[in-house]
Amino acid sequence: MGSSWCGAGCDQPWLPDAPENAMKVEVYDAETQTLLDTQTSQSGRINMHGSGGNYSKDLLLHVVGPTLEATYAYRLQVAVRSYDGEDECEC
Repeated sequence: MGSSWCGAGCDQPWLPDAPENAMKVEVYDAETQTLLDTQTSQSGRINMHGSGGNYSKDLLLHVVGPTLEATYAYRLQVAVRSYDGEDECEC
């Protein structure tokens, strides 16, 4: 079971903020190993946005459970877009 973006308002799974639901994602330039972005969440969901020249190259993603309690399988979804669109939840 995971945590959906639309969540409780659409009667979909929603994980509470808790150490066991923590995750951290780091995005690096694959060639130079330069850190481009990092985000941490306690709810099992991270939505990162990157744009510009740094994101047009090969990237390296590092996903980790930053707490001892966060030991679970995860699913990584990546959407590459050519526009700055907006996603909406429709129940």
